[in-house]
Amino acid sequence: MQTNCIKTIDDITVIDMNRFADMDTESRQHISDLFIQTMATEGLIGFEGHPACNSGIDLSDLGHRLFSLPLEKYQSSGMAATRGFSRGALDQLMWHTGPEISADNPLFARLPPNQWLDELPDFKTVSLEMFSLLEDLSLDMMSMLAIGLKANEKDWLAAMQNHSSVLRFIYFPANGELASENIRLVEHIDAGLFAIIPPADGGGFEVYRNGDWFSVPSYDDIIFTYPGQMTEYLTNGKIKAVSHRVTSHGYREHSRLSFPYFMMPHPDFKLAAPESLIDAAAKEDYPEYTAEELLLRYFQEYLPDNYDSGWARQVTSE
Repeated sequence: MQTNCIKTIDDITVIDMNRFADMDTESRQHISDLFIQTMATEGLIGFEGHPACNSGIDLSDLGHRLFSLPLEKYQSSGMAATRGFSRGALDQLMWHTGPEISADNPLFARLPPNQWLDELPDFKTVSLEMFSLLEDLSLDMMSMLAIGLKANEKDWLAAMQNHSSVLRFIYFPANGELASENIRLVEHIDAGLFAIIPPADGGGFEVYRNGDWFSVPSYDDIIFTYPGQMTEYLTNGKIKAVSHRVTSHGYREHSRLSFPYFMMPHPDFKLAAPESLIDAAAKEDYPEYTAEELLLRYFQEYLPDNYDSGWARQVTSE
């Protein structure tokens, strides 16, 4: 059994994913059990060794060139606001990219198409290359989740091979508006299964961990991840969605660029906990929503009241 692929950096468990696909059954089970245990107790884990961690792609340069453009003509409303340009809370700017879906795929009519910029011809190629690498990492994560929970790995992987994940470029300008003292983005949880976080340009990202706020470090070759609401439902509360925020502590005079990949399954994937987590006497009891149903409820219940999203306004008005 291989155990030398695990280490601790800055009090965070880091898994070397370089050999995960080729590990023997016992080693894969060991790593998967560790993944579940760490997510359930710490809510944060790091990965290294995966091609996504060593891509050589300069997302920072791409992001700065992106947000230096006049992007208003790419701004959409309603469901389409989850692709292309949108404005977040206060002065937060975002660009969203989802999977490229062929016209013969049933999801083609259900998910908005990606938008691309004439002014930035390499944006499509580079962002889709990074999207593909993070997509591959999300499949390994889904395998670990299924193996560790004794779920149907084949079915769970199928939900991630035809999925609705989003790669988001997020920009906070230097000396920008604050939601409250030292807070750029207020505390919240994410909707999806996991947020996968490549290295950011600029600090201030914090997760609520072990009863206190923890500043997440940034390394060129490590990608961090934490669970969202869908994982909480899928695991019947064994793994809780992690609260997080963006602060301005020591970073107010600097802009911040981040590139989270929000891991979301097929919209019809049922967030039903495996039998290993069903206990009639358990205190936690989560309804079995589909991913799409829970996503819509998330917009209604968890987004801050002042969140400026066309999709959020559309959903909450229904």
